[in-house]
Amino acid sequence: MPAGYVNIKIESGATFSINMDLNNADGSNLNLNGYTGACKIRSSYYSNFNVYSLTVSVVSPATDGKIILSATSTETATFKPGRYVYDVEITSGSSVIRVLEGIAEVKPNATR
Repeated sequence: MPAGYVNIKIESGATFSINMDLNNADGSNLNLNGYTGACKIRSSYYSNFNVYSLTVSVVSPATDGKIILSATSTETATFKPGRYVYDVEITSGSSVIRVLEGIAEVKPNATR
């Protein structure tokens, strides 16, 4: 299954949450039963600096192929403004699948 490409915007210091639908190549819902997810944001694919995480939650029922990417306002307050790359991987046992990737733009905030 090729990864979907979706750009996201995150406001530093604000609660972040976005719903994503994951589908198979034929357009049917990806069955996420038994899968967990992980999401990392980096300044480049090869960088070990400015690495941030988003929480990946599988929405019930898992057969609907829906996930939520999220971060608290406290977490996003630590994100430095800029353009980053991100991806989302789901894991079940030894099976790891990249389901999403794209650009994550972190916007600064004036209200602190």
